[in-house]
Amino acid sequence: MRPIDADEAKRFAAECWPNPVHRLAIDALLDNCPTIDPKDLQPHGHWIEHPTGGLVCSACERYKPDEWRSMCCPNCGARMDEAEK
Repeated sequence: MRPIDADEAKRFAAECWPNPVHRLAIDALLDNCPTIDPKDLQPHGHWIEHPTGGLVCSACERYKPDEWRSMCCPNCGARMDEAEK
């Protein structure tokens, strides 16, 4: 999956296919493609207390030596807004 600029794709298509019928079909196709919310691309997780102290990220399972609960994992960038299981 890769996000694209639909407006730029329409301009490119207009250069490649000047026929108005083709352009209408391509524009309709691009207009009906699903959009992606950038927030959905960021992983989510929660902090797990490690028995020896420190915390573990539930998303990447990497250890963080201090017990300060940051809003994001410094290793994978996961937002720590998921409810603990």
